Amino acid sequence: MKRFIYLSNAESGTISRYQQQDQQLIHLGNTDVGNLVMPMVVSRDNRFLYAALREAPYCIVRLAIDPLTGELTEQDRTQQPASMVNLDIDHGNQWLLSASFNHNVATLNRLEEDGRLSQHALEIQLDGHCHAFNVSPDNQWLVATEFGQDRVNVYRHLSANNHEAALVHQYFFARESGPRHLVFSKCGQFVYVLCEMSASVNVFAFDNETGSMALIDEVEAAPLEALGLEKGLPPAKRVTPDVPRAWAADIHLSKDGRFLYVSERTTSIISRLEIMPGDPVPHYAGYDHVVTQPRSFALTPDGQYLLASGELADHIALYHIDAQTGQLSQQNRAPCQAMPAWVSVVDVA
Repeated sequence: MKRFIYLSNAESGTISRYQQQDQQLIHLGNTDVGNLVMPMVVSRDNRFLYAALREAPYCIVRLAIDPLTGELTEQDRTQQPASMVNLDIDHGNQWLLSASFNHNVATLNRLEEDGRLSQHALEIQLDGHCHAFNVSPDNQWLVATEFGQDRVNVYRHLSANNHEAALVHQYFFARESGPRHLVFSKCGQFVYVLCEMSASVNVFAFDNETGSMALIDEVEAAPLEALGLEKGLPPAKRVTPDVPRAWAADIHLSKDGRFLYVSERTTSIISRLEIMPGDPVPHYAGYDHVVTQPRSFALTPDGQYLLASGELADHIALYHIDAQTGQLSQQNRAPCQAMPAWVSVVDVA
């Protein structure tokens, strides 16, 4: 088995390629893709890497992954109606989901058997900034966050009998909390939604029959008072200079479902929340300092490592995860290019 890591560099317009060998991170080179290349996602069969360009003309670039060398070879570009900030692929490897913050839209592109994207995307118009558009573990539901409206929307996924992503449920958060990214529990019965400006995680019970979400609790994802942070502000209200404010970004669940990891950019930390057996509500367990201004990070499929980039960092870092405490310890680092944005990990046989 070989493990390749890909890191998009928005300002440089490249994707950096790496290979992990034990606890070493080897820089293999950089692939030119285009200015403001940011979110990426790997196909479920690990054959292709899809990357979105956020500068007009907006498109998604499909790159073939060489399973022996990790080399990326561009296959094609599919025009998109908007600038996309997040990508996902459904569990059937049949649809690519995209979220547009700038243009308030979520889209679905059909994936052909050869990995090509359909030229015409199904668009779901929203009232606020869409920060994430993800699929449930059972592949039946689509969930979109609306940053500007402080809302999450649930849609019924497309199928042979359903050709429209019908809205089935909405939940409204506290004003200016800023729902951003989300993750489902391993069983699919709970959803954890990270709010950027409150740096909190909202825990929901998820009804797999109806797609409805019921709030169970809201927990602190980072100790704002201890870190010297005030509540964050939406982009339109931010001023310079200002007091340090919460600026949460990404959230991931460990392979064993025991720890939630959350990145906070102002203090450059990744915090961990522990989930105990029989209780879906996580509890804050600590944090670790990581790369400068961490936006995107990824966990390896075996659950042993975390890879993080920082928007103001000049490298990507590899951290080992302590199986008992969830604590991170840096093992290695490798250079990257300007404004690293998104991390993807691929394990190939």
